[in-house]
This record gives sequence, structure tokens and C-alpha cells, in this order.
Amino acid sequence: MHEVEATSGLETLLAKHRLVLLAFTTRWCSRCLMLNTEFHAASTLLASADPPVALGSVNIDSPRNAPLVERFGVLSFP
Repeated sequence: MHEVEATSGLETLLAKHRLVLLAFTTRWCSRCLMLNTEFHAASTLLASADPPVALGSVNIDSPRNAPLVERFGVLSFP
């Protein structure tokens, strides 16, 4: 799983991978923390899919990620 930081981080991830699944989370949300384990397991499975899918995580509390939160219209989580 990839930690996406800012728009440049997303662009880097998209340059390396054809398909990307993003999870918008926080570090304090208990549901997000529970889903994190499943997300890591899914990233292993999907990395070997055909075509491979990269999984990325975006911390919505980071000010650097505010443009991504706005771009994708994230209004709530999880």
C-alpha cells in the first residue's frame, strides 16, 4: 500500500500504475484503523491481479492533502 501525500504523490503513483484505488482516511478514526488491516491484505492480492491494482491511502487531516480531498469531493469517511 502506498501513502499518498499531496497532488504530486498521487501523480507519481499514477505514473507508475495503470489502476489505483484510493482510500481517504484519518489516523485517529477507529473504523479507518480497522479497515487499514483489510486494505493492506487487499493490496497484496490486487498487486498480483491482471492488470495489477495499486492501493493508496490519503490522510484527509494533512493540510497537504486538502487539494486531493477537494478534487475527489470527499465529504465524510470511512
